Amino acid sequence: MIDLYFGYQVFSDNFSRHKNYLSGIIKKELKKQNTQLSQHLKNFDSEEKQEKYRQYADIIMANLYKITQGIEYAEIENFFDENKIIKIYLDKMLSPNANAQKYYKLYNKAKNAAMHSQKLAEKIKQEVDYLETIRESINLAENLSDLKEIEQELISQNIIKSNNYQVSKKEKKEKIKLTEFISSDGFNILVGKNNRQNEFLLKIADPEDIWLHTLNIPGSHVLIKVPQNNNEVPETTLHEAVYTAAYYSQAKESSNVPVVFTRKKFVKKPSGSKPGFVIFTHEKTLVVNPDKDKLPDLKKEN
Repeated sequence: MIDLYFGYQVFSDNFSRHKNYLSGIIKKELKKQNTQLSQHLKNFDSEEKQEKYRQYADIIMANLYKITQGIEYAEIENFFDENKIIKIYLDKMLSPNANAQKYYKLYNKAKNAAMHSQKLAEKIKQEVDYLETIRESINLAENLSDLKEIEQELISQNIIKSNNYQVSKKEKKEKIKLTEFISSDGFNILVGKNNRQNEFLLKIADPEDIWLHTLNIPGSHVLIKVPQNNNEVPETTLHEAVYTAAYYSQAKESSNVPVVFTRKKFVKKPSGSKPGFVIFTHEKTLVVNPDKDKLPDLKKEN
């Protein structure tokens, strides 16, 4: 009894230590990415300010005959705002036309910078979304094997340096284990608790299988295995799978969680996309309140 307790305690300590280690890495990486995102969003002028540069240039061009070189500013009617008087500052060393061109250049520069920053911000946002899926995978991990799979993914994405951790040959050959439920109607319901498992789940799925996932919420990919001789899925099985997807997600403690489902043949992985990322069509949505008691009763390791 003492040996069994000691063995469990060692496993529990190792699991907790490894989970905290990976959680710390993701927390640090998320902080870095969110800081970069904030900086990019601050580093470009608003559309209103960009437009103001263009309006200044247009107003100057329309009033060249009223403006003389050498003045610090011009007070002119603003035909963009009910002809209210507007003060436009000028470069005294430039001609009125050159001042207008200067504002056009500022407009184009601000617009191009905004477009560039927007693209970078979108890329960073995608990275943040990806890291959120990793964080949820860590929360869903039930054993050291789950955590090792996540760690291997982080190495492959260069989030963890490979010299900090060497993947053994045994780990490379280790079979990916999915969590499997058996529905009340006898259908297999498979759950991928991390991106490596999710990728494997998609690989073994048949075209008519039902794929499920929480809508715009990090969580597990869930699959109902559909018999080849009968593509119909009982409503009870579908609802049990929906509850499974909601429970194995970041929203497990929430209410009114939307879960989408569609046939696997309508789920595609874009070339070059992050692990676990897919696009889908022909989906339907069910909204449920996650409830552990409504999960399928039988569970085994696949």
